[in-house]
Amino acid sequence: MMNLDRFARFGMGCGLFMAASACLLVSCGESKSGKDGKKPVSPTASKEVPAAPKDAVQAAVPKAAERAASQVFTERSVFELADLLRPYTQTPEIHESVRFLNEISENYLDALKAKKNPTEEEVVLICRVGNKVGDLQSALQAIEKADATYRDVLERSAALPQEKLEVIRLRSGAMRGLGVLQFAKDDAKASLENFRACVEADKKALDLLKPAEGEPQSPDYHAVAKDLMDSYKNVADMLVNAEELEDARDMYQKAVDFALSLKNLSPQDEAALRIKLMHTISALGDLEDKCDQLEKAKNYWLEAATQCQTVYQMTTRPDLKTYVSQAFDKLKARILEAEKQLKGDKPEGEGGKSSDDMKVNDAPASAA
Repeated sequence: MMNLDRFARFGMGCGLFMAASACLLVSCGESKSGKDGKKPVSPTASKEVPAAPKDAVQAAVPKAAERAASQVFTERSVFELADLLRPYTQTPEIHESVRFLNEISENYLDALKAKKNPTEEEVVLICRVGNKVGDLQSALQAIEKADATYRDVLERSAALPQEKLEVIRLRSGAMRGLGVLQFAKDDAKASLENFRACVEADKKALDLLKPAEGEPQSPDYHAVAKDLMDSYKNVADMLVNAEELEDARDMYQKAVDFALSLKNLSPQDEAALRIKLMHTISALGDLEDKCDQLEKAKNYWLEAATQCQTVYQMTTRPDLKTYVSQAFDKLKARILEAEKQLKGDKPEGEGGKSSDDMKVNDAPASAA
């Protein structure tokens, strides 16, 4: 039996837990972290919608699927709340929402594939929808179906112009999804190969979006930049898994340095970036802890906690505050444990100041 916890290790961009967010925003009308704070509708609501027809060739695409597709498959912002839903992904309501959206999305994808002699634009749409369906299938742990869906995207997109930005991004998304599935199936070598390919694809996409001298970085540039940060961290995580710690350290540092080079971010993008930065810096701390460099590990965890404080200060969203508060509490526990161990190695009076009074709502001592 595959364990969904293995998926949570990787930042998939529009990945597995993004599917859960999409379900709440689309099939339930508003997410748990939506503006009005309403809870998702009862799972029984989804049962009132007709089941997806088995014959996708003859059946018309249901209006519900059209509405879902227009929001899920074109609005990237729908998926930015992914991490916020991780604590809730095992609840029956969200599982039912994912299952329902997967049902209508698979039907929509089948209807698209049924068209004979599709145009280039239609193939792009099939691939875009395919990546999202793969994410939903993965969230439901339909591993083999998701694997086939991502591979279909790669096969179809191979016939498209490879220098086009959207094609590059579609292929990167499919390879990222496959990389997570391969890790779940204990194929670490293939997983690492796909994650490395994602790094190269994301860098290629960024080159196409690179602003002219004196021009600001665009929102599209920042969207790909977040994907590249995920790809760097995915490779680094796999290298740690393979005990290639020096290479992993270099890859984590690349992700951090790259994040700090981004400018002109919107408040939403900056919050998302700082959360990714927090996870990456925390992983650097874990790596140093693994190398018995506890002082270095503690300093990384402190900086990661500072990122939590920065996001807490800059956002007005209760759900985001809750998420970074939970991350902060976990980091603080590790910092205090590290200080306790380090104090035992020092003479009396040289233990230094304790971090016991740290709070997530404190103004950050420093910000990256």
